[in-house]
Amino acid sequence: MRVLFFPMKAENPFPIKVSTGEAVRVSDNLTLCCTGMGHAGAGVFKRVLEENPDFTELYEFGSAAAVKNAEINEIYECCSFFDADGCLTGGSPKKTGFKTAAVTGGDELFLGVKPAWTEGLTMPLLYTMESLCFKRTADGLGREFISVRLATDCGEGDIRAAVRRSLEENRARLFGFFNSLR
Repeated sequence: MRVLFFPMKAENPFPIKVSTGEAVRVSDNLTLCCTGMGHAGAGVFKRVLEENPDFTELYEFGSAAAVKNAEINEIYECCSFFDADGCLTGGSPKKTGFKTAAVTGGDELFLGVKPAWTEGLTMPLLYTMESLCFKRTADGLGREFISVRLATDCGEGDIRAAVRRSLEENRARLFGFFNSLR
C-alpha cells in the first residue's frame, strides 16, 4: 500500500479533508496522512507505520527551504540525506521524474544562514523539519521511502506567505503526480 505523508494540511495535494494523525484511504492503492511538523510529526509518522504494517511504499511531500542551488517553485525528489553537520546519513534510489536534491534539516525553521559544510556541495540542497526523521524511521522499519519536496522559500522574508503562494501555484502539478499513484 502506498501512503502519502505530509506535515501540514495545506500541503495535502488532494481535495480531501484530513485530520492530523489519521490515515485516510483514497483508493485501493493510496492512503493520505497529515503528520504535523518536526519531531512531533515524526512521532505520528512512526505510530502510523507501526499500526499499519501494510504501508510499505512511503511517499513524503511538503514544502522545503532552498538552501543552495535549488530553484523556488521546483519540485525535487530528495535522494541524499545529510545531518546538520554535513554527514551523509542515507540515500534513496530515484523513483520519480523530478529533479534530484539533497536534504538536510532540523526542528527549527531555516532562516537563510547556509551551513559552512555546504560550500563544496554542487547538487541542490533543501532544508525540511521532517525528512531526516522520516527517512530514519522508514529505514528502521524496512519500508521504502520516497521524499518529494517543493522548494518554496529561501528562509528569508515572510516564509509563511512564500509557502502558501508556492503551494497554490504548484497545486495542479502536485495533484497530477500524486493522483497517478492511485
